[in-house]
Amino acid sequence: MQIFTSLFPLLLSSTLVFSTPIAKRVENTAKVLGDFSIITRNVQHLSGNLASFVKSPSIGIKTFSTHFSDLNDHLAVTTSDTVAVGSFNTTDSQSVANAAATFAQDALTFLIALMSDENAMAAAGQKSLVLGYLNTANVATLNLFTALENSVDEDELDTLSVAQEELQAAFTDSISAYS
Repeated sequence: MQIFTSLFPLLLSSTLVFSTPIAKRVENTAKVLGDFSIITRNVQHLSGNLASFVKSPSIGIKTFSTHFSDLNDHLAVTTSDTVAVGSFNTTDSQSVANAAATFAQDALTFLIALMSDENAMAAAGQKSLVLGYLNTANVATLNLFTALENSVDEDELDTLSVAQEELQAAFTDSISAYS
């Protein structure tokens, strides 16, 4: 009995130490999924405002710049939140990989639309501005996908790899078009 009473505090403290990181990981996973909602919404706002920006760049520039800056800022936040998790469990890995694929698909659609409007942007003198945002977003996206590949379950690497390859190709084409 004496051994049990002397080991009980040690057992209790070790249980608390091991359960805290799990709770923190769940909280951070929820944060990463929320981050993906935000960056997906940023891309959707950019897509929705692209036509007005192309139609009258001098008026639409503020909204376009704000949304692109927000996207780049939120990409950095999503990356740091992903790194904070360390590694996702199997269920969370699938959820995060699917969220990343959704973001990549929306971003791909936006980049294709942006490439089709390159002549209008050039005529309005906005190519260098757009190129700067594209370069920043490209680097931020590469950093995000690198962090994701280091954090998700091995089964989700194919999902991420396909999304990253398609998105990287679109960034390369867009940056080339605006260079």
